[in-house]
Amino acid sequence: MSSTSVLTIRHWIATTPEKVWEAYTTPELFHRFFSPEGLSIPIETVVLEVWPGGRCECVMVFDETGEESPNIGVFTEVEKPHRLVGAEPSLNFSSTQLFDEDGEGTLITIIQEGLPEE
Repeated sequence: MSSTSVLTIRHWIATTPEKVWEAYTTPELFHRFFSPEGLSIPIETVVLEVWPGGRCECVMVFDETGEESPNIGVFTEVEKPHRLVGAEPSLNFSSTQLFDEDGEGTLITIIQEGLPEE
């Protein structure tokens, strides 16, 4: 039996929750920032149906090898412009994005649940 853990990440950015929401929900912006260093997301692979039950899909490509890693999820909660929750049911994984106004910017909190411990 494998156990899972929760990862919480917080980052402050000097913009409004509305602008952060736009970046997370617009394919033309999403593909430019969402992949970690060393990977890229071709815009033609991005599907963002931003409503409960809508698809959240993209393919991350390893820059060095060209290997592809599909991400296939579904939005489970959508509260514009402050909360997005998605899940990858096949992995028993969920990710919550919170966009809270904080002074002259936005505090982004990402909570990922169902991560393998190893």
